[in-house]
Amino acid sequence: MAISVRDTFSPITQEPQGPLVRNDVGHPSFTLTIDGKVMQAYQGQTILSVAIDNGISDIPNLCNDEKLEPTSACRMCLVHIEGADRPLPSCNTPATPGMVVTTNSDKLFHIRRTNLEMMLSDHNAYCQPPCQIDCPTHIDIPGYLELIAKGSMKEAARLVKEVLPFPYILGLTCPAPCQKACRRTLVEEEIAICRMHGHAAEYSLLDPPTPYLKDP
Repeated sequence: MAISVRDTFSPITQEPQGPLVRNDVGHPSFTLTIDGKVMQAYQGQTILSVAIDNGISDIPNLCNDEKLEPTSACRMCLVHIEGADRPLPSCNTPATPGMVVTTNSDKLFHIRRTNLEMMLSDHNAYCQPPCQIDCPTHIDIPGYLELIAKGSMKEAARLVKEVLPFPYILGLTCPAPCQKACRRTLVEEEIAICRMHGHAAEYSLLDPPTPYLKDP
């Protein structure tokens, strides 16, 4: 006896899927939620990196540097992650698909404040730049360099003359201990600090002397 079998199965249809989005180095993308907003991230990114890429720039951080491996040393970038039993450093925590992150809360504020107070309690208090410390006159070097960079030569010269009576001459003869202490040599070249205040003085050399008015 022949047995006939009736096919009652219908073909399975699948929704067409778009191409997987990848970044410049080929890492696939996914989404997560930060502060209630769905954001796109890529495999290998940290939470802090994703937040910055999406315009969240108010997560405090002191030790984070894109040229270095994250260390989580300052503990200032702590965030809440749904399902985690404690706040975690966003600079060192990888972003994962579906993650829900909160970057701001009263609890986080108090933790960050406490961490900052602990760092400052062990601070050596040398807040002046080394160039200004090593200058015998302790002139406001960052101040007049900023004015020169803005093109405010007369204001820079006035700032220099508050300490140096002959800035043009000293700009030519000073041995410039400030430049030897300049920290910019760690990343590029030192600034010609001494020549800069001489340049500002030279620019306003023919200006008539003007008395300085102190703030009341």
